[in-house]
Amino acid sequence: MSFEYWFESDRNLDSNKLKELFIEAGADIVSDPNKAIQAFYSDSGLSVWEHEVSDGQENIKSEDTQGLEFQVGCRCVFRFDSYEYDKKVYALEAFMNGVYDDTGAKFIVSFQLEKIHYINRGEGVERCA
Repeated sequence: MSFEYWFESDRNLDSNKLKELFIEAGADIVSDPNKAIQAFYSDSGLSVWEHEVSDGQENIKSEDTQGLEFQVGCRCVFRFDSYEYDKKVYALEAFMNGVYDDTGAKFIVSFQLEKIHYINRGEGVERCA
């Protein structure tokens, strides 16, 4: 069984920076097929791919925003399975901390576009209950 965490950030994060952050967070394979970035973390088996965003003119797709509003500049899907779950969470958290440290982008990470699990309102990464 697998599930997805959706990452949505504001326009402070673009595709070029996204690729760098995947590598900094430990991705071994980062490809750019048809301009949509895909990454794979061989240590944990975590895979992630970028979803195209229309020139930063899209709203957050997650149902739960906890009051945070921004035009989406970057959207990614992190695919999880139960194998090496803790390592996958570590890779996701390393990526989120890199986004905050390097870009200051506001973002949310939701479970399958429903409940938010992580949020950055511009003050650092928060884990949501």
